[in-house]
Amino acid sequence: MTKFEHLTCLLEHALSSITSTRGASKQRRDQINVEIQKLRDLLPLSESIKDRLFQLQVMSLACIFIRKQRYLPHIVRQTEPSVLHCLPVKQYDGCKALRGFLLMVTKNGKMLYISENASEYLGHSVEEIMCQGDSVYDLVDSRDHLTVQNELMSGPPSVSVPNAFPEEKVFICRMNLSRTAKRQLQYHKFILIEGRYLHPAEYYQAYMSVSSPSTFIQPIFAAYCQPLINPENAEVLSSGNTSIFRSVHLMDMKFLYLDDIGAFHLGYQSEDLEGKSWYKLLHPSHLDEVAYKHRLLCQEKEGSVICLLRLQNGSGNWLWLHTVLAVRGNFLHQPQDGRRVRHLIYATYQLLSDMEVATLQANSWIYSIRHSYPSDFSCKDELSCQFPVSERSVSSISPISPYASVKNEPYSQTDAEQQNFACDQIHVEIPLKIRKECNPSNSHANSEHSSPESNRSLST
Repeated sequence: MTKFEHLTCLLEHALSSITSTRGASKQRRDQINVEIQKLRDLLPLSESIKDRLFQLQVMSLACIFIRKQRYLPHIVRQTEPSVLHCLPVKQYDGCKALRGFLLMVTKNGKMLYISENASEYLGHSVEEIMCQGDSVYDLVDSRDHLTVQNELMSGPPSVSVPNAFPEEKVFICRMNLSRTAKRQLQYHKFILIEGRYLHPAEYYQAYMSVSSPSTFIQPIFAAYCQPLINPENAEVLSSGNTSIFRSVHLMDMKFLYLDDIGAFHLGYQSEDLEGKSWYKLLHPSHLDEVAYKHRLLCQEKEGSVICLLRLQNGSGNWLWLHTVLAVRGNFLHQPQDGRRVRHLIYATYQLLSDMEVATLQANSWIYSIRHSYPSDFSCKDELSCQFPVSERSVSSISPISPYASVKNEPYSQTDAEQQNFACDQIHVEIPLKIRKECNPSNSHANSEHSSPESNRSLST
């Protein structure tokens, strides 16, 4: 055999080996595709949703449904066969009546269940939410991973400790589903989570002592998740929610309108409050913070602020409210008394329980701001310039002028400490535009989002 023939044989052998390797690799890929297709067909989803799933999404959903079936006996009580025929044929989704959604996870964060109405609050279908991953940490913002982990790992409590079980936990986290979204939300989706472990520690210890390692289960944490309103979702969440109401004000916070839900909670009709100052209902302890944020809105005539405050209802009781104040152009209201009102303040309120209030107070960084304004800003003179006679409206019935307590200097750290605010932990921002008459070097707004790596929670 000549040298040329020998080289030819070696080349043919190498080519055949490559072809054989490619063929085996293709065969393995085809086998994997077939198995994943079988998993896709078994998913309890509509065909239109199945057709849109990627292979990794199929695997993630399969893990969730298999895990759900495995944990189901520990969640649902056994029902006698004689009772089954009494149940209605058509099951109704009671979650639609809630002002939030339900979530169930294991101690290590693996998802077991998320209610169908979560799509109304998170902006994605349940299938899309679960496709993000089979762990709750795939949904929670990375800055809040430690917070959620600390809460889950602190349980379940033991029944041997008096009043330890059940232990209700309330904490806040940000759910961010924008990994594939084209637009990054400024305020994220703040979620107030209230939940507990379904069983005490002894339940899982007893189960694991009589079961094999392959059937071990993690403690189960069930939670009710209520989204907090912010300037981007306030209008959407207020629709059909009886714990959220709205009011409209002139720039000096005189009432123009209060909706029916607000009339029920506050005990006033819209006609009773029209023309009266909103500050008349505000608790005095919130005056400094609210007046400062009100001044920001009046100065720029745009943007939004978030506050935690109390308003007094007609019975004399104080209602805790998570509040969004936003300036909008007046396109609907007609000129009144010959005055053209160009801007209005829209207020959206979210009613809170005592436990929710305590949690938000422990996480007051949500309401903090990071902006500096010209030190020579004169409240009285500037507001007079910004509100011509045809637009100004001065309150004559409020015991406190809405501008009397507005500070001429930026909201300082000392002010924040007096109000129990952590201004070094900041997330909320107020969109601003620099006015020509102001010194640009003194009116820059810091656009960075900064907030604590972990937040505080309360347990009862």
